[in-house]
Amino acid sequence: MMTCPNCGTPNQEGNFCGKCGSPMKQDTLLEKKPATPEQPEQPTNNPVPPVQETTHNVPPVQPNASTEQKATRSAAVENLKKQGGNYWHYFLQTLKKPSQMGSENYFKFAIISTVISLILYALIPVVFTNKMLTSIYGFANTMSNGLFDGSASLGVGAFIRIFLYLGIFYVLLVALVLLLSRQLGTMTSWKQGIAQIGAFNSIINVVFLIILVLLLLNSLAFSILLYGLISTIFVALVPLFTASFFFFKSNKLDPFVNYLLTIVASLIFVVIYYSIFFDKIANDINLNYFFDSFNF
Repeated sequence: MMTCPNCGTPNQEGNFCGKCGSPMKQDTLLEKKPATPEQPEQPTNNPVPPVQETTHNVPPVQPNASTEQKATRSAAVENLKKQGGNYWHYFLQTLKKPSQMGSENYFKFAIISTVISLILYALIPVVFTNKMLTSIYGFANTMSNGLFDGSASLGVGAFIRIFLYLGIFYVLLVALVLLLSRQLGTMTSWKQGIAQIGAFNSIINVVFLIILVLLLLNSLAFSILLYGLISTIFVALVPLFTASFFFFKSNKLDPFVNYLLTIVASLIFVVIYYSIFFDKIANDINLNYFFDSFNF
């Protein structure tokens, strides 16, 4: 819409005013309705919910039982190898310096060493007896020109009985010596004494193995003499020598008096034990059937 510059009449269109006829100019200020400014986009009050991922309840994978057993066995084997390697290192160290390996940290290895000693201590008499029986029966068969045909041997049952009798005897004797070491000496715990005895027994095991090899090579006379000597060291001298470690630092009695008391107590125990069990051992290792078999 245009406004006449002369009379001010508004005109819709045309070059002249419809009232006064005055010419209308094109560049006349037009009264236009102001345009409505564009309103900025208002954020919506309803936010779009986030897209949720759909999850499926997948059950956890259960490990296979056989896989678990294999893993357990593998771990046990590895642990056994590790323990075996540790014991071998302990064994070598006790051969070099046994007096310095009496720590309670080696208690478990000391028990293993002592058990091996007891097994060999009981096995050697069985092997020796079987070797002697084989020789005697062979000689009897030769002298009788083949008329005497017999055999005898000590089996697993005899070995188990010998092991039990000798094992009980050894354990009680060591317990007595260590008890006196604790009461009269400076030993603070049983583990301390057992660890020291076990360290010394590693050397005993080496000699026992040598005796066993000599027996297998039929060196019977020398083997049995050596066995008697080493058995005395194993059963008596090692525990007594261990006790002396604790007696020399004691202030209760003179160390020599403690040592003598321990020897006397040990001898009394040996006499009582064998007076009770010797006949039983002899009956369990009964060879009367061997002598009866020579009545031909």
